[in-house]
Amino acid sequence: MTVDKKSAVGETVSEALAEIAKELGLEIGELDYEIDSAQFLNEQGQPTARLDVEVTAWKKTFKPGINEMQAWLSQTIEVLGLEATVSVREAQNTLHFTITSEQGGQIIGRRGATLKSIEKLMNEFSVKSGYEWKYALHVDGGEERERERSERRRRDRDDSRGKRRGDRRDNKRDDEGLKRLAKKLASRVAESGESLVIEKELNGYQRRIVHMTIKEFNGVNSESFDDDGARKIRLVAAEQQSEEESSSSSSSEE
Repeated sequence: MTVDKKSAVGETVSEALAEIAKELGLEIGELDYEIDSAQFLNEQGQPTARLDVEVTAWKKTFKPGINEMQAWLSQTIEVLGLEATVSVREAQNTLHFTITSEQGGQIIGRRGATLKSIEKLMNEFSVKSGYEWKYALHVDGGEERERERSERRRRDRDDSRGKRRGDRRDNKRDDEGLKRLAKKLASRVAESGESLVIEKELNGYQRRIVHMTIKEFNGVNSESFDDDGARKIRLVAAEQQSEEESSSSSSSEE
């Protein structure tokens, strides 16, 4: 039987799964999925940061106990007075449950105590029900979860000095690539005399690099502006900008 697999890109796994579920006419809980770890490596095979994640998913084939344990976990979280969406996927006789909730910190608990208690109760219920599954719980969402991820990333960076050097080299290469892009676009503006907007999404640090690069480029100026809540950069020929400012000044005097 051919499995209909779909891929989507989102800022989070949940966002990508929601898009695939909509396309397949299913609920997120009816999907099984995989994430290719290669997308988090650069050309040198070193870990690199991404602003999004690509997920491949398909309609899962349920085995005895999967639906029951998913329902048990959803009801347990509800009994705790918390709201969450529970999805599940199977891998090597292990059920991986993803608990998506804005109350992720409360589900995890102090030092993971609440989540550990849920896992213990889950295993006890599973044994009594005759299910031979292993379980892994993952929480997605909530400020506490984000702090936990940040702390883990910080520890990972501290554990590997070589990785830190690799990250610095990667960042330096990214900065140089951004400078080259800024100069290339500035040359285009200088030749055509027409303004140009950099559509690439840039954070504050990256926008500063562009502005500093353009500042050293004769005949072209740069300016930041809001575009539907997103900060973007416009490159303008110096002569054109002077004419616009002169025209604006004349209008004001009138």
